[in-house]
Amino acid sequence: MRFQWILSVFSILISMGLLVVIAGQYQELFKWAEQSARLQKQLKKLDDRVTNEYYFKASLEKMLARAKTSLTEMEPAVTQLGPELEKRRTERDACQSDTKTKKDELAEKEKALTDTEATLKSESDAWNQEIVTLKAQLTGISPICDHVKTSSRTQAEKLCDFSTTMATTPLTTI
Repeated sequence: MRFQWILSVFSILISMGLLVVIAGQYQELFKWAEQSARLQKQLKKLDDRVTNEYYFKASLEKMLARAKTSLTEMEPAVTQLGPELEKRRTERDACQSDTKTKKDELAEKEKALTDTEATLKSESDAWNQEIVTLKAQLTGISPICDHVKTSSRTQAEKLCDFSTTMATTPLTTI
């Protein structure tokens, strides 16, 4: 009996050991699966990055090729435009100097115009004042008309307009 007993304990121990080994292998398998999933994600990221770098490099090479062809097409135009650009610069400089001289001349003429206008205005004001004083003298009665003789009244009527002065001032005889 003892043998059976030892055999059953031994078989239970072996079964438990196998159960522990199987559970350990299951945990190890789960760890390997997680690590494999992580590595798959990293591999996908790395693959995507390499693919993007490849496409980026290809697009840069295309852009470089287009830039080189554009450069070769534009080089003759640049060499032709160089002298024309210099010609345009000299024309622009000449135009700017002409514009400056014209502006200076215009400023001088505008100054002369304002001076002339000021002179004409002052002279016009003086003449207008003279006209006002002369009109005042014409509308008023001259003191000479008071001394005109009655005998020469017909001749003086033309000068003194006695029709308006008769009512206001009497004629005096000398």
